[in-house]
Amino acid sequence: MINRPWDWKQRHCLSTAHRCQQRKLAGNFSIQPRFSPFEACMTMHILLSGSVQLPPQILPLLADGDAVLLLGDGVYLQAHFRSRAQLYLRQQDLQQRGIQASTGQTISDEEWVALTLTHQPVVSWS
Repeated sequence: MINRPWDWKQRHCLSTAHRCQQRKLAGNFSIQPRFSPFEACMTMHILLSGSVQLPPQILPLLADGDAVLLLGDGVYLQAHFRSRAQLYLRQQDLQQRGIQASTGQTISDEEWVALTLTHQPVVSWS
């Protein structure tokens, strides 16, 4: 059997949503689940390194609605991510390196936290 990333993602989302629903029904879940079995899962890929070897590994895994966040030296890779994924760059990292965002959206630390709450799973690459 071929192991396809989208099969894992779909199984993971459905099982996580099911566990959230079970806890809610049992009365020990005070926060609403972030997703339901009927919503598509959106993955957040966080790149922490400026290694040019990373984009070829990540690009085939990106799906519509996924997000790519470039942190630290990862901001140097912004030109590699002109794809269907949403591209975010941390404003502080751009300022520290003295470069401008040529593509994507710059975000603050607070917006970074909000993104991690709306995307599941969060995958870090270094």
